[in-house]
Amino acid sequence: MKIVLQTFGDLEDLIKDRKFVFPDDQMSLGSFFNFLKERYHPEVGEHLLPGGKFSYHYSIFINGINILRLKNMDTKLNDGDRIFIITLADGG
Repeated sequence: MKIVLQTFGDLEDLIKDRKFVFPDDQMSLGSFFNFLKERYHPEVGEHLLPGGKFSYHYSIFINGINILRLKNMDTKLNDGDRIFIITLADGG
């Protein structure tokens, strides 16, 4: 299974790869985030999964659909999915 990842904001410097290939075709978004946490710096996990739960400091889209309209971290990934992680900014 191939997954394409695009990050915007503070994760750009932490996650250098953009394309990932997995032998298993059964993966959820939460599993993918745990993979990123283990493959890269633990700081990635602190950003995406503080305390083991999804951080609402990011907007995450799979193929252009916000994960809040899907099954959040339980959303199943498919071959060729494109994941976009956008850092939300505070302010006015």
